Amino acid sequence: MRRVATHIKEMLEERGYNIEKEINLTFENGPYFKKQESPEKDRIYIYITRYIAKEKLGINDFNLSGKEAKKITEEILKQIIVNIQPKTKVIIIFPQKLLDKFSPEKILSLQTISSCLSLLYKNEEEKKHQKTFEKIVIFSEKDLKFNPTKNTLVPKHEIASKKDIELLNSKRIKKTDIPKIFKNDPICKWYGFQEGDIIKITRNYSKEIYYRQVCTN
Repeated sequence: MRRVATHIKEMLEERGYNIEKEINLTFENGPYFKKQESPEKDRIYIYITRYIAKEKLGINDFNLSGKEAKKITEEILKQIIVNIQPKTKVIIIFPQKLLDKFSPEKILSLQTISSCLSLLYKNEEEKKHQKTFEKIVIFSEKDLKFNPTKNTLVPKHEIASKKDIELLNSKRIKKTDIPKIFKNDPICKWYGFQEGDIIKITRNYSKEIYYRQVCTN
């Protein structure tokens, strides 16, 4: 699992976070890492669950069913929402066997979100806390066994600058004209790109530049 820990550290550093200590895969109440350029406003919370405490949830069967996986993920999401600070981005790392039964798309679906929020808050407070889910990125341990940015065939991806946007506007290229890239694309997950972000992509071998807009599936 040392490789996974190394790649988590690399991912956070490439996002611009200041990592002061080695990632420990045994914790389930992850530390906050402050981003270098905005130490007070931008934090990230890591929640790693390598072992499923099924006895706490009344689940005794080693082989998880879809319903049991759903129950476990809802409990984890509720714990995170209650404990994290405002304006915090969240990375959750789940065991692969859980995600085989209950995919990241299902975990972050409106149905699951509503289910969690309705148990924690009154109706008028649900919208306020729904934004928490927009900043959650889910990985399996398998996803983090490699660093996609180290692949020489993967071009450089970065958020388009103000100057880039002005260039697109000068060419009368509207936001709706820009081709899409899915939010669950491995490189979008790695950098934590959000829906609506304009991504500047530079090919390594030709320095050709093109743009993508991040969208949900």
